[in-house]
Order: sequence, then C-alpha cells, then structure tokens
Amino acid sequence: TPISIIQGYAEGLSEDVGNEEKREKYCTVIKEESERMNQLVLRLLELSRLESGIVPNLSDFDLCALVIHLMDKNTAGLAAKEIVPTLDLPERCMVRADALLIEQALQNYLSNALSHVPDGCEIRVTCHAQEDAARVEVFNSGSSIAPEDLENIWQAFYRADKSHNRSAGRYGLGLSIVKAIAHAHGTQCGAYNTQDGVCFWLEVPLCGTAGALPPAPEPPAVS
Repeated sequence: TPISIIQGYAEGLSEDVGNEEKREKYCTVIKEESERMNQLVLRLLELSRLESGIVPNLSDFDLCALVIHLMDKNTAGLAAKEIVPTLDLPERCMVRADALLIEQALQNYLSNALSHVPDGCEIRVTCHAQEDAARVEVFNSGSSIAPEDLENIWQAFYRADKSHNRSAGRYGLGLSIVKAIAHAHGTQCGAYNTQDGVCFWLEVPLCGTAGALPPAPEPPAVS
C-alpha cells in the first residue's frame, strides 16, 4: 500500500541509507506514493459521499454535447494509444441530471476503456433512447471480461485485472462510483461482452419525451 511504501522509504532516509542519488530516489518515491494515497482517499471520500444519499444537482443539458466535450478533454490519452474514437450520437439529447456527476461517470468509463484497449484499436461511444432514459454506451475492443467478474466489478476495490499494476494508479473504485451515481439518479448501469470487446452502459433521465431519439438496440447476451 502507499502507506507501507512511504514508511519504508522514510525509515531508510532517517537512517541515512545510501548515497545522495539513492536518497533523491527515496524522496521521489515518497512524493509519488503520497500523491497516490491522496488520490485514493479522495476517491474513497467521493464514493462515501455518493453512497450516503446525496441529492443530485439537477439541470437540463445536452448529453451529446457533454460527450463531445469529454472526448475533447481526453484527446491526449486517445492519441497516446493511437485511437481515433467513433461517436454514434443523435444531433441532440436533452437530459435532466447532475451534469458534473454524469461527466464523472462517463470519464470513469472512458478511463477504464483507455486502460484496457490495445493500441490502435477501437473506442466507440453511442447514445440511444431507452424508455424514459438516454442510454450511453462506451465500447472498447480487446479482451472480454470473465462472466464471474462481470457481477463483481461494481464492488469497491474489485479488479478483474489481477495484475494490480501500480503504475496505472487504479484501485477498483471507478465503477463503484459509476454505480453510486446511477443510483443517485434512480437509473441503472451495466456491462456486457461483445465478440470483439466490452461495452459499459449508463442510463441518464431524459428531459421530456424520448421520441426524438432512435430506439436503442437490444444488447447481446452476456458471454
């Protein structure tokens, strides 16, 4: 954990272990792990806040414009993986929700997709009507999720990727936060495997009727 690593390197410094180069490395590790711990605590506090039953700050906004804005903010991350995302969006999709929370949920989906998609492969974001809610889907090509993991990935600290790669800075909290955001809006979220990847979806309450949007296609059975 970050705390145990910080303790270990701090003890090394207190005992004046190594030369100047090694001490500088120790300080760098302590700073990095402190920031990692800070991010972990902030995400835990955010999850706790959402699960405590907060009332979303509702407003009417265009969900498609939010998606486009989010993709623009992630241009660097997409370019680093040589990915040109595909957007399948209607011209407009007015929803009534907490714009900041919905953006956070979709950012978690996109970050998750970027972490798992192979370089040069596909990320696709779609939006369709689903009864009284708009359904946003974030698809990434690559490996599927094991059926036993699909039911558990929404739990805090659960990671289907068992490698626990510390460099990725992931703790298994992102999808728990998405689930809490969906619950706060009285909607649903989920994931399913496709033949060539994984798709995560989130429902956002529509503003007015859903007639202006094309109907959502039926998702394939989870494999």
